[in-house]
Amino acid sequence: MARTAKILAGLVSAASLAMVAPAAASPTEPEPVTTRQVARSALARLTPEEVKNLESRYPAQAKRVKEAVARASASRGAGTDSASYIAPTGYYTIRNLNSRKCLAIGSGSKANGANAIQWDCLGSPEQIWWITNDFISNYNSGKFLAIGSSSTANGAEAIQWDYTGSGGQRWSMTDDFLTNMGSGKFLAIGSSSTANGAKAIQWDYTGSGGQRWWLTGPA
Repeated sequence: MARTAKILAGLVSAASLAMVAPAAASPTEPEPVTTRQVARSALARLTPEEVKNLESRYPAQAKRVKEAVARASASRGAGTDSASYIAPTGYYTIRNLNSRKCLAIGSGSKANGANAIQWDCLGSPEQIWWITNDFISNYNSGKFLAIGSSSTANGAEAIQWDYTGSGGQRWSMTDDFLTNMGSGKFLAIGSSSTANGAKAIQWDYTGSGGQRWWLTGPA
């Protein structure tokens, strides 16, 4: 209940602040994308043909991520609350609205604790994510997007880790915001950076493009 209250409070704050003081786009920023456009594109998962091609090119990764998700689902058990629904189950790339770069695991690492970063969208396995219910699993490693140590602090880094079932690994999506279920904070690129390699973190709602995401097929 406390986590749900945090998230609802954050989303209410986001909505109210956006209504009062929408951020004006800088002339140097990429052409803005509206929330409605982002929300529509959030359903643009990989097509069956794209999935077939992906899994034929990277069969070991496909096996790894499916096994990881199956273990996570079995661990949760039937009837587990999944109201924090992100998007229809499938493969996606997760693109930052401000930078137009894709969420990835740095250097294609398969290690626990490897940072989530942004990078030019290449369609490579470390930039592809399997989303089901409230979990986001990296296609390359089979590990789950999380906030390190389930921290509730601003600036805590997004990493990958084996499934634990903690709130720090659970996410919800409303319009173009990804919210961590453990902290109620928003997934962001630090300082709204547009640089390759900039780390993904969590932060209270600010309304910046660095906190806004949309889900698409591969580049």
